[in-house]
Amino acid sequence: MEYSRVVLWVALVIATVVACIGLACGGGTEAPQPTPTPTPTGIAIPPSTITTASGPVFVLKPGAASWVDASEGMDLEAGDSLKTGAEGYAVVVFFEGSVMEVNEHTKLSVVELGMTEAGSTTVSLGQQVGHTVNHVEQLADSASSYDVETPAGVAVVRGTWYDLYVDKKGVSTLDVSEGEACFEAQDKKECAQAGFFITTVPGSPPSKAKSSAPPEPPGPPGGGLDSIPVWPLSTPTPTPTPVPSPSPSPTPTPTPTPTPAATPTPTPAPSPTPSPTPPGIRIVLTWDTEGTDFDAHFIRPYGAYWDAYDDCCWFNMNPDWDGVGGNGTAGDPELDVDDLDGSGPETTTLDQPASGAYEYKVHYFDMANCTAASQVTVNIWINGGLAATYNHTFTCPFESGFTAAGVVEDPEVWNCACIDWPSGNVTEGACSDPY
Repeated sequence: MEYSRVVLWVALVIATVVACIGLACGGGTEAPQPTPTPTPTGIAIPPSTITTASGPVFVLKPGAASWVDASEGMDLEAGDSLKTGAEGYAVVVFFEGSVMEVNEHTKLSVVELGMTEAGSTTVSLGQQVGHTVNHVEQLADSASSYDVETPAGVAVVRGTWYDLYVDKKGVSTLDVSEGEACFEAQDKKECAQAGFFITTVPGSPPSKAKSSAPPEPPGPPGGGLDSIPVWPLSTPTPTPTPVPSPSPSPTPTPTPTPTPAATPTPTPAPSPTPSPTPPGIRIVLTWDTEGTDFDAHFIRPYGAYWDAYDDCCWFNMNPDWDGVGGNGTAGDPELDVDDLDGSGPETTTLDQPASGAYEYKVHYFDMANCTAASQVTVNIWINGGLAATYNHTFTCPFESGFTAAGVVEDPEVWNCACIDWPSGNVTEGACSDPY
């Protein structure tokens, strides 16, 4: 078959030369001949297959109007989507040997599956929400890739084992169990080794890798999986560029007649204007031991600790609380830095607080490495004036205590203060009725 193609190609070349001579191609400028475009050769790749499907597991094929029940042995192709309901669980084995475990309340898309003639492989997935466990085979070469895009960024690996959690607001946590994995977002890349995790909020760069257990995975999204927007979530909507109005032709300005320079009259120096008093709430956290990781948590009224929207902290440093103009407006809090191994300061500010009770907590994050007592200091400014200073000592090893009411205290979390607004009153401890 290959021999016949060669013969046919030679015949076509000869015929072209003869035709050119017959049409008097010589004697003038030679007409350029178009270069034939090579036809891409399709590479047949083995199927990627659902090997386990238990509970509610569904697949949506491209162009299909409805989801169908997944079954063991069903192939997945580029363009397919998969979702699981309560207690749903699936295992997908990709053609190059990598395995993805899909847990309940998860929705994902198969973006690309490919292989080149040189043997390089591509597995590209999109995870809108939920929890997957990814066992990635060591990739054959630098051109091969396995990546999972979330609303916050892209998890990229070359051979590892990691969990990927995505909550209903797109906050993504990459938790590495074996090898190394990286997360890329906002033109920044952060990598984590086994035993570390990275959390990324949509629109923000990845956090630094942390060496403790991540927050508990979120529950099912309100409204069900189908309330989550379709993939891709991270593609920004382009902002239309305004068309400038045409400017009128400039009118020539006559050259002014020079006048004699007047002797300048000395002007007295203006009196210095005092700096304006910073408005709102400003909280500064410091501690007295280097190489220790304490975290500030500033929680809005009726909000929840560790919530991806309510809690201004290391993985959510500038949340959009006022809903006006996105992150960074006067009604949004901001944490300036997450100090991983120094002694602070970590400063939280909110220029225009809404009415209600704000809670401030301090979390001893590096509890596994607690070797010596650490004293933590929190200074709280209200409208530019120092309103309160609180100190707390974390001791090692941690020992749970009991309050007067018999409630077990968390020795790794200090409920530092409650700030009422607009009164500006600051009280020590948790808010009495945050909900």
